[in-house]
Amino acid sequence: MTCDYGASHTPALVTLPLGGAPLIAFLIFTVQGAAITDAVAGRRLGVRPIAPALSPRS
Repeated sequence: MTCDYGASHTPALVTLPLGGAPLIAFLIFTVQGAAITDAVAGRRLGVRPIAPALSPRS
């Protein structure tokens, strides 16, 4: 669903005066960078689960 939602906004982003391919590339790299940073920080800083009953590792 997220992919469909994002793809539906691509034509509008391309037609913006400030937009185009550089804006879309910036947004993709920003979101992916945040996801990777979140995963790395979670692995390195996550000593114990916040909610052990919901943790997939238990």
